[in-house]
Amino acid sequence: KKTSQTPADDGLAKCTEVWFNELRMVGLNESAGYAASGKVAIQLADLGTVNLGGTMHTAGYGNIDQKLNQRFRDNYYQYNASTNLNMGKLMPRKWGVQLPVYVGYSENISNPQYDPYDLDVKYKDKLNSARDGAQRDSMRKVAQDYTSITSFNLSNVRVLGNPEKQAKQTMPWSVKNFDISYAYNRQFKRNPIIKSDELLNHKIGLGYTYNIKARPIEPFKNIIKSKSKWWALLKDFNLNLLPANFTFRTDLNKIMNETLVRNVTDGPVSIQPTYYKNFTWSRIYETRWELTRSLSFSYRATNNSRIDEPYGRIDNQAKKDSLWNRIWSFGRNT
Repeated sequence: KKTSQTPADDGLAKCTEVWFNELRMVGLNESAGYAASGKVAIQLADLGTVNLGGTMHTAGYGNIDQKLNQRFRDNYYQYNASTNLNMGKLMPRKWGVQLPVYVGYSENISNPQYDPYDLDVKYKDKLNSARDGAQRDSMRKVAQDYTSITSFNLSNVRVLGNPEKQAKQTMPWSVKNFDISYAYNRQFKRNPIIKSDELLNHKIGLGYTYNIKARPIEPFKNIIKSKSKWWALLKDFNLNLLPANFTFRTDLNKIMNETLVRNVTDGPVSIQPTYYKNFTWSRIYETRWELTRSLSFSYRATNNSRIDEPYGRIDNQAKKDSLWNRIWSFGRNT
């Protein structure tokens, strides 16, 4: 009934229902974690080296002074392999081939302890709920944090000729004057936010160096016999008719990055990839002319140009033709 203390009380019975969904504390999950690492280096005489390595840790691993919520919450695996080889050693010595090769590959895989989209569901339980292998692989690719790097390099490849023969003056068109380099690098990664992120880098360089062994002309050396210091300046006069060397270097550097973000919603949203491109071409010319023994002249010129690629991947004939036309025109000078 109504009283002065509860004026809003209508005198009717009240019923309240409260639900608690397993609201309980049963202790901390202190399951053990493990980690390991290893490295192997192999020396192949004077041919080169091979390096292998790997590391891993499981969920729950951490430093002894870390709290539970500071320890790793993923199962991580990383391995890498690389080799440096002088492939010229496998060719006849009289060829004098200098062919250093580098090949490397590394892969990092991080499997989360909990599903990145359902944070209260364990990753293993989510995979076990897949209806078939295809769906299981799809779930794995979405949840993993994955990175791979592939590298291949040919650095300063040259043909030096037979080292046992006495060096002679090379001709301007001799293959000994040239060197070539090539580098390829691919980085790929994916994670719960990024579906794919691919970075491709190609570098190719060509160098040419021609050294001229020319003796200076001293026209008055045998004409003037006097030892007087007054005639020394004219007697020691010398002149080089040819430059000492000529150097040319050209390098092409092509970078292309394609990034595709995941559609983490269930809606029919079409997300297009974004691109970053940078294609440059540099050409360097240099010569040195020692006019006399005490007077030299040098000249250096650098030309930088940019090759404007069509947007997106070069995946049709029209884009390929456009790209090659810009390459044959030496790009846009900057």
